Amino acid sequence: MRHYLDIKDRRKAWEALSNLFLDTDVSLFYDHLAQQLAETPYSLIEIEKIFVEDLYPICKWNMCSVAGEWIGFDPEWLEKRICDSRKPLPWGWNNFFARLSLRLSSHWTEIKWRTTKLREARDT
Repeated sequence: MRHYLDIKDRRKAWEALSNLFLDTDVSLFYDHLAQQLAETPYSLIEIEKIFVEDLYPICKWNMCSVAGEWIGFDPEWLEKRICDSRKPLPWGWNNFFARLSLRLSSHWTEIKWRTTKLREARDT
């Protein structure tokens, strides 16, 4: 079981990033997702690590499912699954495929860019 001291901030990141696993057009929500991520205290590198270590092991099944989730993951279910899971090995296959899917995701590229722009605007 994992314990997070920053659970409130993690929840926001989990909810935003879990949308990348949905069987729906995520591009309709780019601004909202970028806003959610921009409001977290995490760097983009830390956000990618949250995707790889926390979400990918729990949500990867939805990317391969014929009848996958398309409305959204229940935040309470997501938190419980993440907190109840064990931390993945840092260089295991899950890590490799998670990083690859993130790097190849046009959705993540756009959300990351928008998150950066929102933070830059906020910090000026």
